[in-house]
Amino acid sequence: MISSNEFRALALSFPEAIEAPHFERASFRVRGRIFATIAADNQSGMLKLDLDTHEALLRAQPKAFFSFGGFSRTGATGVHFSRLRKALLRELLVQAWRNVAPKKLAASAPGPRLKSRRFSAEVLSGHKGCAVELPFDPEEVWASRSAPLFPGRRGHRVSGSVNGTPFESAVVARSGKFFLLLDAQTLYAAHASSGDRVDVALQPGPPPRSDRA
Repeated sequence: MISSNEFRALALSFPEAIEAPHFERASFRVRGRIFATIAADNQSGMLKLDLDTHEALLRAQPKAFFSFGGFSRTGATGVHFSRLRKALLRELLVQAWRNVAPKKLAASAPGPRLKSRRFSAEVLSGHKGCAVELPFDPEEVWASRSAPLFPGRRGHRVSGSVNGTPFESAVVARSGKFFLLLDAQTLYAAHASSGDRVDVALQPGPPPRSDRA
């Protein structure tokens, strides 16, 4: 759970972010463009996300996120503060700010990479461990070829989080589909097991230096 004051403080922490009134709402802008708002009742807000993230969040956490009417066609995503984790809000605000900031300014923002993807998926169990199927082709999305992981296996080194638990792992191809490999330790920390649906944040390569221990 977060408060409207915490939301405001995080929104204003980005370069050149300012607060300005927008009808009955408080809006947060960078060079005149809105990336987030707070409703008049201070119980909910809006984030300007990309459509993939918007749709994934509404599927994975329908009690926390909601459609913002016709504005959702451009990624506007409603959020209930009482249902939102602060760590997730910080990550989503990075995306919202970058979505409207000029490119050179956006490159100065800390946090998740622009190529990160969020989705929900079922944890699958196989004879070599657990995995989740990706809803996209990493070679197309990340414009990168697979590389040797270990003898006899190629794939993509990745990092991210499962239900908010950080990890480093690999994505491998099987029968024309792509799967993120998850070890038992990560699933235990994420309070998940085979058959559960999990919320995944995924990016190519290791985490940014600021995210490492």
